[in-house]
Amino acid sequence: KGGVAVSEDGGRTWKKSNNGIPDNSVCTNFLLDPTTTAGSQTLFVSVFDRGIYKSTDSGKTWGIVNNGLGKNLFAWQLRQNSNGRLFVLFARGESGGKVVDGAIYFSDDKAETWSQLPLPEGINGPHDLLLDPIHADIMYVSCWPRRSDRKDINGGVIKTEDGGRSWKQVFDDRV
Repeated sequence: KGGVAVSEDGGRTWKKSNNGIPDNSVCTNFLLDPTTTAGSQTLFVSVFDRGIYKSTDSGKTWGIVNNGLGKNLFAWQLRQNSNGRLFVLFARGESGGKVVDGAIYFSDDKAETWSQLPLPEGINGPHDLLLDPIHADIMYVSCWPRRSDRKDINGGVIKTEDGGRSWKQVFDDRV
């Protein structure tokens, strides 16, 4: 049925831990805040077409934390950089027969509020986000191309060295 499950015996047995997450939720990614301690660990889960849920009691209960997110809730990935900034990547998709642009959001207050990270014009299919483990401002985003005039454009890998204020294309196998 989807949702969250927890194991307390190294994965031999599992039990449901969905208190606060709707049934039939498709969880796509988990993130454990490494600064929290056992018993009161902060966890985040991305739930496709629902957004982000947060637990501050090691996954016993969950609450939705979508304040500031746009209409696209196709939550795909969660990441945290070395400075503690959270990132969530939303996949490009389709809703009501129309393309819904993908996006990346960030939070500096443990997911209480989110702000959109500007991507280069024409980039609407972010697919994977890689954060440099040492330099918090360096990020890579692999992007699905988009269709324009019967050809694919704006795919490949983009990089920022200033936390997303500017980007440059670093890989495009079509050129």
